[in-house]
Amino acid sequence: AKAVAALPRLGPDSPDAVAAAVKAAADKTYSLRAAAAAALGRFAPPPDAAVTKLADLAAADPVLPVRLAALRSLAELGPSANAVRGRVEPLAADKSPPVALGAKVVLA
Repeated sequence: AKAVAALPRLGPDSPDAVAAAVKAAADKTYSLRAAAAAALGRFAPPPDAAVTKLADLAAADPVLPVRLAALRSLAELGPSANAVRGRVEPLAADKSPPVALGAKVVLA
């Protein structure tokens, strides 16, 4: 998880760093997926692949902390996450109150 957290320091122009973070976001270990979600939100400016993967995690990860980490990253990206706004909007009505709240923060 510490190695994943360091990936954004390589910069958004490092396709290997972005690819490694996206790959980690698909790991079977939820704590690694959550760390990857946090890391994907720290690429500045965020590559499209990072924003898309964050939307995927927010919408469909089976573990709440991963979904929340993805939503937190999307919120921190602000207007850079506008490309996935349409995918976040339905989450504002999610059955999980923390997910719904997180989605509303992203959309604010």
